[in-house]
Order: sequence, then structure tokens, then C-alpha cells
Amino acid sequence: MISAETQYSKEHFKYAPRQRKARRKAMIFCIVYIPFLILLIYTVLRYGNAVGLLFSVVVFICLLLLLRLCYKLAPGNLYKRHVKAFPGRKTRVTFEDETVKIDSAGLDTSSNLTLRYSNVTYAGYENDFFIFVFNNALFTAFNSSEFKEGTPEELKQFLRNKFGAAFIEK
Repeated sequence: MISAETQYSKEHFKYAPRQRKARRKAMIFCIVYIPFLILLIYTVLRYGNAVGLLFSVVVFICLLLLLRLCYKLAPGNLYKRHVKAFPGRKTRVTFEDETVKIDSAGLDTSSNLTLRYSNVTYAGYENDFFIFVFNNALFTAFNSSEFKEGTPEELKQFLRNKFGAAFIEK
């Protein structure tokens, strides 16, 4: 049995899957649409097309909404919302032969969750953090220094045996 206990920090939320996907989408959106928007505004100003101006305004509003979403999903803001919703919450992740147990306890709430390894949609090790996503929805991450039982090397070996090439190390 290998286990780690963590109290989430801003660093943990850098690895949240929703945040990563939103950043990637925002980057693609900006790379594609900003030059398009500049070209469109230039065309409108040069030739006076009102439909083009309306389209430019709609694209600009969409860009602002996407930037707002990226701001909400930034690691620091996710962390602030987590701390506000769950003050003092500590999470313990225990790896057993067939299941992963996630026990969370805070000042006024606690939850226990047992998941099979077949529910893991992402398992990886990156920048000294172990990152797990379950059913593309539940996310947990912990630092190598947060182990209570076992060692990071034991967990890496266990995950290599369990997931094979699906366990990603960066």
C-alpha cells in the first residue's frame, strides 16, 4: 500500500485538466482569430462594410468571453475557489492492488471515494508531481514530498506495471 497526503496549493492546480484544456483553446483561438480580427477591422475601415463591422464586434466579444474563462480557470483562481469552498481540507490518496482511495477531510466536511484503476483516464508524473484524472472529471495531484507510506519510486514502478505505456513521465 502506497499513500500520500496533501493540502492543495496553487502549484497543484497547475495540473488541473480543465485549466490545461482552456489554456490550449485560448492560445489557438488567439493565434487564429486575432490576425483575422485585425484584417477584418482593416477591411471594414477601408471599404466601409457594416456587416463586417458587426461580425468584428461579435468575434471581439467571443474573444473577451474566452479570456474571462481562462482567467477563471487560472491555477491561482481555482485554488482561491477551492480554499473558499473547502477551508483546511486535506486529501489522502491511497493506492491499493485494485483500487485508489481518496479521502478528504476539512473543517466541516469529509468524503471518501474508492475508484478502480479502470476509471483512471490520465496518470502521469510531471515536475515532481503525480497527476491523476478519473473519468475525465475528478482530478488529484500530489508532490513527491507528500508521501506518508511508500516512496515516489515505488509508486512509479507500481504505475508502470499497472498502466504500462499509458503512464506518462515528463
